[in-house]
Amino acid sequence: MHRPCWVTRGYPQTLEPVVSRSLVAHGFLTFGDLFPDGHVFSRTTDGRLASMTPLDHFVFLRLQVALRARCDTYPLPPDDFLPLSYIIGAESQTRLVSKLYRICLDLLPTHDTKVRAAWENDLGQSLTDHVWKSCCMQVRRVSFNHRHKLIQYKFLRRCYTTPIELARYDVTRSSACMKCGALDADFAHLTWTCPVISEYWTEVFGTMTTMLQVAVDPDPLVALMGYVGDIPRPLRRYTALAFLLAKREIALVWGSRRKPTKEAWLRSMAYCDDTSEIYIFMQPISSRPRDIWQPLRNYLATLDTPSSTQ
Repeated sequence: MHRPCWVTRGYPQTLEPVVSRSLVAHGFLTFGDLFPDGHVFSRTTDGRLASMTPLDHFVFLRLQVALRARCDTYPLPPDDFLPLSYIIGAESQTRLVSKLYRICLDLLPTHDTKVRAAWENDLGQSLTDHVWKSCCMQVRRVSFNHRHKLIQYKFLRRCYTTPIELARYDVTRSSACMKCGALDADFAHLTWTCPVISEYWTEVFGTMTTMLQVAVDPDPLVALMGYVGDIPRPLRRYTALAFLLAKREIALVWGSRRKPTKEAWLRSMAYCDDTSEIYIFMQPISSRPRDIWQPLRNYLATLDTPSSTQ
């Protein structure tokens, strides 16, 4: 740590003349001067850094990074640099990259505050961090089909344009719902409270209760946001995918007078059952999921008119 900054292999050689002229002039003669007491200087704690030019400060930071990369225990990382602190203090190296990735994601600024507040306003309840993160993760887990993931994402982020929004941009347009005629049709109305959509959801939830043989009460948190934490674990993936396909039928008739139907929803699920082997075959053998479509097949077998699902 007492070696001169300009006589070492620990930093790019192109910085040699800059170091000898600028850092030495500011009093940084050795590597120990860069990390007093094992800590990092900052512009707010040392007056010498405040008088540096941008180029001098850049060189200073480059030297700190080069020294930190070549030392195992010295200097100590700053307290607020969580990823580096985690690497040095980690007792186990197992899944270290995944753990660091989660830390970096948690440090990113969140931009979903308004979306989350809108859902809480429509649901009439606050969402815990666990529930919200579970709904966000469902975008990636719900299906192997990327178009299905996009539908889940659009519903969760409320990306679909509503009549009330169009009326704000164009005063000549009506804000009425195309299906029931109610004014000021917002996202909650078009996806849940509209009488036509509400009737459709009643049929879907009733069918799901029959399929799963588990009481599934109508809840927009489950149907629209994809939260299946209260569903028995073996049935969660099937439940999430079934409600995703139910939302798909709503998206197909978005902004039109057509109504989503339970029969169309069952046809889409039967089609996914027929093509599920394609997606399963594309996965590695060790991660291939088990067959989740047995509840659908049992339900279709009990129908009096199975041709309605052809």
